[in-house]
Amino acid sequence: MENFIKDVFYRLGVYRYAKKLLLKPYLLMQSTAFKRNAKPALEKMTTTLTENNYTYWLEFGTLLGAIRENKILSHDADIDLAMPREVYDDYIENKIINAGFKKIKEARLLDNTLIEVTFKYKTAQVDIFLAYKKNDKIIFYDYMTTKDLSPNECIKKYGGLIVYENVVNNFELDKHLMYEKKLPIPANYHEHLIELYGLDYIYPNKNWSGADREIRKKVDFYAKVYYES
Repeated sequence: MENFIKDVFYRLGVYRYAKKLLLKPYLLMQSTAFKRNAKPALEKMTTTLTENNYTYWLEFGTLLGAIRENKILSHDADIDLAMPREVYDDYIENKIINAGFKKIKEARLLDNTLIEVTFKYKTAQVDIFLAYKKNDKIIFYDYMTTKDLSPNECIKKYGGLIVYENVVNNFELDKHLMYEKKLPIPANYHEHLIELYGLDYIYPNKNWSGADREIRKKVDFYAKVYYES
């Protein structure tokens, strides 16, 4: 339905303007719904992964919230976790679903490389980013459409969505107390968060966006998102 509405805006020639005007109200609505079940979603997901001995860690905004406030950031609209690609499999996916989550979608590069899986617990969304290790680096991928094209129109024009590569230094894992539970985080979290958010990551910046991330580089291949029925 969300993509259908975006396509309508595109066909009316107002996609760019609608995106700009409606983004903040949409994110506020999404964040409000998310907060109702964010904490139990984090608890259920991390318990499921831990009890089944899967390697994972808090990442991106959820890691930032853990370090900055020992909780999920007030303006966040999802939970960000990461795990090595080689450990993610159908077994843990089924365990997550059996824990009360619904699988919403997965994103893959056009060569079928899995880069992200999204689940939902009631009104709270959890994104699991798949991490790829290369030498002493770890690579995450994210994706988006262009300013002028709806997601479906972007796929029609380019064959997929625009992909960005985020390359960070490799790290070991440590534990951090969040909501009275010790959860895995990068042991070099200070360096890691500087890589992701800059030297001033500890201070809130309402104007910051993913486009400001210096390590985030556009690549010359594309991705598609596959929604669960």
